[in-house]
Amino acid sequence: MPRQTNQVNTQFPDGCKIEISTDGTTGSEWEDIGVLAGGVVATLNWDDYYLDGGNYEGLVDKAKNPVFAIAPSAVLNWDHDVTAHMFPGLMSTADASETPVAGDNVTYAGTSNQVTLTRSKIRLTHYSVAYASQADQYIEWQFTLHNAKIDAGATFNWKGVADDGLDEITVSFSGRPDPASSYVLFTLFEAS
Repeated sequence: MPRQTNQVNTQFPDGCKIEISTDGTTGSEWEDIGVLAGGVVATLNWDDYYLDGGNYEGLVDKAKNPVFAIAPSAVLNWDHDVTAHMFPGLMSTADASETPVAGDNVTYAGTSNQVTLTRSKIRLTHYSVAYASQADQYIEWQFTLHNAKIDAGATFNWKGVADDGLDEITVSFSGRPDPASSYVLFTLFEAS
């Protein structure tokens, strides 16, 4: 069969690093979420708005209410700080001095049956070198989701002896245009 295209696409076969900002939507401090069971799926959606004038076709044809969702595969990192940062506004950490023994607690951050969620930034980065050498000059691409919040729900999976794989947390985020920052929604950077 003859070739059908001359276009060579860039491939990134080894996934990416995923981070969440720990200072809200400022994005100057980042927490590495850690090991994922697989990759990350990012989905851009919007509502169609179409106004037909009856005797004139297509007066208005718009996309409105854009939402960009990120669903990383299962997170295999159970560090208490990372867990709390993955649920900004919903969870917090505290020292556990006695019960059941000395250690750290991750706990619900609300004071009633509702809590105000904190928006943050999510950043995916692909490097051209191994982790030990990751620095800005080795970034091949970087995707930043602005004004993101945790979506409803998450799964904490403590596996049994007969189960394959490791204990895991599944979580997802969605971002909307940020009115406080010129309605930015996402940024996809690719090195030249």
